[in-house]
Amino acid sequence: MNLLLAFVVATKHSLKEEAGIDHEDLKGHIPNIFNFQQKVQPLSDKIDLPVEIITYLNLYYSRKCHEKELDSIPFGIISEVLRDLTQLFGTMHTISGTPIPITYQIHM
Repeated sequence: MNLLLAFVVATKHSLKEEAGIDHEDLKGHIPNIFNFQQKVQPLSDKIDLPVEIITYLNLYYSRKCHEKELDSIPFGIISEVLRDLTQLFGTMHTISGTPIPITYQIHM
């Protein structure tokens, strides 16, 4: 649950282009057992913390399914939700990077 809250807070910081895990509002949500920015092989030079959190969540639930602690049907639902969170994160980044039309800027 803490990692889901960390995903939301990290998404907020990512959209504001505030990289890192040193934010005060993230401290209580990322457990010490996770060593972010080191264990997950980055897909590029710069990996966003929310994507890394989703990757950890996916690995955690995959392990639970493999160990037979989680049935395949709930695992499928969880996988879909994690996929949707990833898509929403990408959509938010697309929107935040879209320039505002000049006529709208003048009106504002």
